[in-house]
This record gives sequence, structure tokens and C-alpha cells, in this order.
Amino acid sequence: MRRVITFRPEMLDLVLKGRKTATVRPVNGSTYSDELVLTDGRRKVRAKLRAVRRLTLNDAANYFREEGFMSREEFLSNIQRIYSGLKNDDEVNLIEFEPKLNSDI
Repeated sequence: MRRVITFRPEMLDLVLKGRKTATVRPVNGSTYSDELVLTDGRRKVRAKLRAVRRLTLNDAANYFREEGFMSREEFLSNIQRIYSGLKNDDEVNLIEFEPKLNSDI
């Protein structure tokens, strides 16, 4: 069961600002713990798992605000830069979480 989710520093910044409450990851068979640790390798934030939804990347793009982006296009451009082989009709996990910004790790 996966407990740690790693982010790029700029994405963890959005979590810390309260603008990012979800992340999209390619489907790989992982299951996620109810209690998560979000990290960029330097900083750590506790979070509670709210939901994991299996969607196409195109459908997941409707959650661009929860991902911390201003538009679907910005989200899709960013996610396809990170996962270069990911196509709009590929399945992804939309992992929704609630950061616990005032807790120590």
C-alpha cells in the first residue's frame, strides 16, 4: 500500500498554499493508504486520502483546479510533460487528498 506521494517542488508549493488538493498518476496497480505523506524529497506534508478515481486523462483534466492549474490546457500540457507517453484516452488515477498543513511529521 502506497503511503508516500512525491511531487516536484513547485507542485508541493501549491499544496502548501492550499491550491492543490489532487494529483493525477498513471494507473500502475498501486493502492493508497488513508494517511499520506506528500513530499518533494526535502519537505513533507501529512494528508488524508479523500478518494481515488480511475478516469481517462481527458476526464481527469476537468479537475484542473484541484490540481492547482488555471485551465485544462495548462494541466494537460504539464502532465504530458511529466508523463510524455500519456495520451488523452489513457486511464489515470485521480488521487484526492486533504492536506494537514498544521501537523508535524
